Amino acid sequence: MPKLTIDPQKPPSEGERAARRGYLRQDDFSARRIYSLLLERSFAWVGWADRDAGVLDDLVLGTTDGVLAHQIKSSKNPQGIGVTALLLGKGEEVKRLASSFLMLRKQFPDEKLRLIYVTDDPLTKNDCLLKDEDEASTEQFMRDWNANRFLFEKFKNTKWKPLLDQLRRVSELNDAEFADFFTCFEVVAGSSVSRLIPSSDDVQVEQQILGLRDRIPALIVENDQKSRWSRQELLQALNWPDSYRLRFDHRFPLGNFVQKNEQTEAELQTAIDNCSSGYLGLVGPPGSGKSTLLQRALKGKPGVQVLRYLAFVPGSAQGQGRGEADNFFDDLNAQFSEILGGSKRLFETSRLGRQRAFEGSLLRAGKEFSENGTRFMVVVDGLDHIPREEMPDRSLLSALPLPDAVPDGVVFVLGTQRIDLSDMPVAVRSQASKKGRQVSVQPLNFGATKRMSDQLGLPIEIDRRSVHDVGQGHPLVTRYLVELLRQDPTKADDLLGGAFVFDGDLEKVYETAWLGASSSDGATLVQQVLLLIAFAQGGIEPDLLASATSDEAVETALKYAGHLLQKKRDYWDVFHNSFRLFLREKAVLRFGKPDEAFRAPKVYSTLAELSGRAMESSPQRWLAFRYLFLAGEHERALAMSGRQFFVQQYLDGRSPYDVHGDISDAYRLVENDRDPEKLFDLMLAGDEVSRRSEVFEGVDPLIDAYLAAGLFDTAIEQLRHTHPAGKEWLVVDALLEQGRLDQARDLFEEADLFGGHSPV
Repeated sequence: MPKLTIDPQKPPSEGERAARRGYLRQDDFSARRIYSLLLERSFAWVGWADRDAGVLDDLVLGTTDGVLAHQIKSSKNPQGIGVTALLLGKGEEVKRLASSFLMLRKQFPDEKLRLIYVTDDPLTKNDCLLKDEDEASTEQFMRDWNANRFLFEKFKNTKWKPLLDQLRRVSELNDAEFADFFTCFEVVAGSSVSRLIPSSDDVQVEQQILGLRDRIPALIVENDQKSRWSRQELLQALNWPDSYRLRFDHRFPLGNFVQKNEQTEAELQTAIDNCSSGYLGLVGPPGSGKSTLLQRALKGKPGVQVLRYLAFVPGSAQGQGRGEADNFFDDLNAQFSEILGGSKRLFETSRLGRQRAFEGSLLRAGKEFSENGTRFMVVVDGLDHIPREEMPDRSLLSALPLPDAVPDGVVFVLGTQRIDLSDMPVAVRSQASKKGRQVSVQPLNFGATKRMSDQLGLPIEIDRRSVHDVGQGHPLVTRYLVELLRQDPTKADDLLGGAFVFDGDLEKVYETAWLGASSSDGATLVQQVLLLIAFAQGGIEPDLLASATSDEAVETALKYAGHLLQKKRDYWDVFHNSFRLFLREKAVLRFGKPDEAFRAPKVYSTLAELSGRAMESSPQRWLAFRYLFLAGEHERALAMSGRQFFVQQYLDGRSPYDVHGDISDAYRLVENDRDPEKLFDLMLAGDEVSRRSEVFEGVDPLIDAYLAAGLFDTAIEQLRHTHPAGKEWLVVDALLEQGRLDQARDLFEEADLFGGHSPV
């Protein structure tokens, strides 16, 4: 048996140490490369120890610009390296690289492919690859290769032809394959490596990068059958938030009766044109059309970018964070990054960090304006809802930057019933209230109210001028009046002759309906119907209302308040939030005292019970947890919540925005309950809904499948979440074929298929 000898100059542990240094260097490179691509919003997926990449398996990146496959070599003591050692030595590395190239090209035939050999060793300048030639070093050869990457036919006939022929022979590629390989392959050596992994002096960025680096070995070891991770899978594995995705949808739905307010739009545009920065205020009473005007009139165009944050969207749950400063920062930062890029950090974990990131976004927008003339309109709408209905921990109103901090080229357009909101900085209130900066919504002109009457189907014999005069050009009141006239055209003379009165006070219109319902037979049950509608979130079917009251009460409620309701297919809802707020202040009397069963929070217990009996297509079927949460029945709500419950809701067609809203409420309950198992279950629920929605966003045929299965409401929800181009027409056509005219019309207007212009 031969005697074992140990080199005293090289202890056995050195091989292990060298291997560990190599892996650490490789993981550090990977983490920095991935982080950089995530910031650029170009990262799609990553492969580590990728079984389908050959020797280029150290790091494979799927990006919006193609696939990048890396082989990464590190040296403790870097020294010059030549082409012979690099590609043509005993190991014939170019042959292995060529084999890997063919493997990847087969997987990605139509993708731009880059094969990147990364080494700490610099390319030597001291060798001579060609006899009797000056400037024939490895460093010069690779420099010429890079300079002629896309000119192979020309380059192969230069002085480097003998070396290129040798590389092709050893690679065993045919001429066409080698030409493709030549275009794809590059060596990044020595100090040049730093250009692929820019460093940062930001401590938090460095912490995030190191967190990713340290997680890579475990991801590889713990997922033995997995070689590639999608962007969403990677974020979930790291427990990182998705900074690409908005927390909320910020599109205001446009109803089919909405008309262009020419005077107000012109005044708003003049104000925008005359203001280089700071704040404008669009102010008007409830129902005057502020939000619809901002949605229709302010649109992106060459030289103008429009960003939106809506504190209120009809049909969306309230009190789930739209009024929070953190969400305001996150969603606007995401939109700025989508347009400008350039974020320093991938995500922020503190309120101060979010605020500073927002300040950085504003500065980048100002720089874009100064350099390229691009203006930024930031629409922040529904501000009056925040103190009234959102009740945030820290209001976004307090987070609005001071006017002096808003650079030239950035204008905030505030939509609100009034500017003097308590949490809003005094300087913001003052500037947005100034002449030339505050625009008051004007009444619609006669042409607009006439078009509304025609579109809503008002009988032709009813005088449009009288309708305009009685409604005073107020969009919402005009709509209410037209609905009353449509219900019973024989009452036109009475209604237009003084029975319907609007003196600028919308509540008087509501009070008339309430008094009528309150003086009817069975008034108590009728009032209960109206309050159930007011506290319900989203549409509720009349059958459910009748099951809690009576058929007669529902019919009577329709008689007195039908013109104030939105009746879509089988569901009723208040047409405008102002009527909801009016009703919530009313009381149903029982034994001379307000019946607490029909006031918050107890009324939500009744709605939770009704939710369990809702139709399969009803918006109410999703809301049992939400109602129990609002009712204060937290134990029942928490028992119901969990991964299976929330994921199934998403799979059944509920919007991921709404599912995540309920998961957020469930987290708040767990904070009080301190149940680690439930907390973990909710984390899994949130992750799975995010992962599935991310996957479904990229599945174009999904909406077609829903339509083919007759799941029209689910198709609409998917459309609203993913906004795939062109699918709106398919859904509209399908709804028309099914005779769902109102839904088709609403979706047409909501999707803005003609860009805000009439098709005729």
